[in-house]
Amino acid sequence: MDSRAAILVVDDDRAMCEMLVDQLAMAGFEAAAATALDEALALIGEGVFSLVVSDVDLRAGDGFELLQRIRALGREVPVVLMTSFGSERVARRALEAGAAAFLDKPFGRDDLLTAVAQGLGAVDALNGSAG
Repeated sequence: MDSRAAILVVDDDRAMCEMLVDQLAMAGFEAAAATALDEALALIGEGVFSLVVSDVDLRAGDGFELLQRIRALGREVPVVLMTSFGSERVARRALEAGAAAFLDKPFGRDDLLTAVAQGLGAVDALNGSAG
């Protein structure tokens, strides 16, 4: 896993964003936060992120829309979706939509880092290299 990878955390709960950014930074990643869909898309448009970790439920839009709009921009940035309202149906929908991984809140640091590793592994697969 590339600990220098830049990760964007998207959640309309600012405290959740800060906590996840802190956890990722302590694990050696560069991390930034966005609390709205448009803010996230603007940052992704700059092309500096290796991975996006997004809540499914956002104030203006949702994580599925974010995933779709990232693809529409032509970005091959893997997306990990997370939600407090998880179910097998939501997890299946996330993976079918192209999410690299799915997290049910609350989750621990190890679960987060496992999902990040899965997402970054998707980058390796897209680039044709062995992770």
